[in-house]
Parts: sequence; C-alpha cells; structure tokens
Amino acid sequence: MIGIPDWPRRSLTDRELRTASTEPDYGISVRLGQGLAAFDVDVEDEDLANLFENTAYKKGFRGLCVRYRKNSPRRLILFRIADSLGKSVLRSNIDGAGCVEILGDGQQFVAAGAHPSGARYAWREIRAW
Repeated sequence: MIGIPDWPRRSLTDRELRTASTEPDYGISVRLGQGLAAFDVDVEDEDLANLFENTAYKKGFRGLCVRYRKNSPRRLILFRIADSLGKSVLRSNIDGAGCVEILGDGQQFVAAGAHPSGARYAWREIRAW
C-alpha cells in the first residue's frame, strides 16, 4: 500500500482493518512466517502448473489451499511448515517455463483483491489432478 511507511512489517489496528476492508480497491496481504509458507508458481503453462500442484499434494503437503485467478495458470500454494523457511527460487531449464518461488519468513503475498490485470484473486482447497 502506498503512503503507509514500513507497511510490510506493520500490523494493522482493528480500526484500520475495518476501514481497509470496506475499500474494494485495496488488496489484503499476508506476511508469511510462524508456520506458514507458500509456493508461488509463476509459470504460464497450465499443464506444468497443474503438475507442480499435484506433486505438492502427493509429496504430503497437507492443509493446502490455492490462490488463483481465472485469466492465468499462475497460482500460489499456501502450506503449513514446522520450521522457519527463507525465500528460494526454483528455475526451470525449459525456455520460457517460468519459475517457482518458495516464500517463507517475512515474505508476503496478496491474499484478496485484484491482480493488476483486473482479475480478482480466488481461493480453493488443493486437490489431486
């Protein structure tokens, strides 16, 4: 959010949260840590994004939910973790395939609102494909 100093490390008061929640143009962000981490699947190929999501499910990541938007195969997979986790980037060796970022302590993502493309973010529980 522009105009709020140190906003990535700041928590809103109850009053600020009530005020912000009535503004449809504001996005709501989640700061990761304390048992929460995410895979930010930044790939343009639907099959590859589905493969990564299905693999996360099969590898035992449980309690997963997925943030997505209708105009893109990109997605964010939120999961629980027992330990601290820093940020990492997994790059594909396939030209133009994109990457998967592992977001951990102190990283953040937009959980509700609209992507710059105009598409609204939505959530669903993860499922095997």
